[in-house]
Amino acid sequence: MSECCCTCTYLLGGIVFLYLLSFVSKIVNYGCKMVLYSLAFLVTAILHLLYCPFFPKNRDNTYTLAPFFYYMSSFATGITVESEGIEHVEATDEGYILCSNHQSSLDTLAIARIWPHRAIILMKKSLMYVPFFGWAAYLSGHEFITRKSGASSEVRDHMNVINERIKNERLRVVVFPEAPETGRLTGRCCPSRKVVFTWHSNASLLFSCYYLHLPPSI
Repeated sequence: MSECCCTCTYLLGGIVFLYLLSFVSKIVNYGCKMVLYSLAFLVTAILHLLYCPFFPKNRDNTYTLAPFFYYMSSFATGITVESEGIEHVEATDEGYILCSNHQSSLDTLAIARIWPHRAIILMKKSLMYVPFFGWAAYLSGHEFITRKSGASSEVRDHMNVINERIKNERLRVVVFPEAPETGRLTGRCCPSRKVVFTWHSNASLLFSCYYLHLPPSI
């Protein structure tokens, strides 16, 4: 019992110390906020795992829990999101593509603020095997695609199916077409990202973009 009390005392003391240190060190402040932001991801994923089995593969599972993630993440990071022009997106009942510039992990905070009905995320297949997050995404009906080189035809076929779902089911698809660091350095774009822009040019879809602007203190 005494050992347990000592452990709790040390833990509480460490938390208080980091909290006070965050006021004088920007590095510690940033680190603490990112840890809390990651915990918000974890808690939301666990809530998905508890909620989604009752509504498996339902496209509105994430819509139901997105506000919880936004407010918890906003409190943890001190960032609030202001949306401009979102009324034009909400005015349509058609399917569309919601495109993120994906320059930071914080863009999920922004997109959670404006998460629409009947929306799914198009994400790389390897994320499906990430504990908690991947399982929650699978149960929420999000789509996973391969990003391996040489899989262009497979990717195109898969995304053509999703394109039909956008039209027939009025599905909203969240995509992250920006290339990763290696892609920006080589100037190459993986097959799935190329097809996203083919979608935009060949289909009658609403193509919406947003950008995340952080205050200087973050």
